[in-house]
Amino acid sequence: MNCFEHEDRSSVTRCEECGVGICEECEKKTFFTFNKKPICKRCNHDRARENKYKYNQRFNAEVVSLIINSIGFITGIIVFIAIRSSNYHIILAVLGMLLCWGAGFILSIVIEKNIKKMSNDDDPVLSGLKESDGAFGKIILFIIAGIFSPYMIFNIIKTIIRINNDINENNKILSKLNAV
Repeated sequence: MNCFEHEDRSSVTRCEECGVGICEECEKKTFFTFNKKPICKRCNHDRARENKYKYNQRFNAEVVSLIINSIGFITGIIVFIAIRSSNYHIILAVLGMLLCWGAGFILSIVIEKNIKKMSNDDDPVLSGLKESDGAFGKIILFIIAGIFSPYMIFNIIKTIIRINNDINENNKILSKLNAV
């Protein structure tokens, strides 16, 4: 069998995805693998295009999540300042702040899951929200989520940076595949 890209060369292996022949040169130039085995240029290109779509979808979901979490965070700080300036007890101010943070956190999860078109059943925060009895249970859940909100904002920023790096790397791969 000959190489799919270089018909004058003998293949040394087959593409793990489509089964066409791959010569030694093409095998060295592969960017992606399937089951740790090389795939042909056409399948590499398809994989890079799929990755581009997936990375962009994930990036957009994370940005929306960050915006919603940030709105909840800022609202929580405003509520804290407003309650404290009204001479109410600090505990009320902290609870108001945590409720806003928790609302932003949980709302961002719900929206992010919908953007990603994923099932919400696997998420313990959301299943806890569904299972909590009455308003008191939901308030407790929002307060607990509020405690973790600053950490989640930091984590979302790290994820956005990582996804952006993946997008840039994938774009480099697409450019190299298109250049050849």
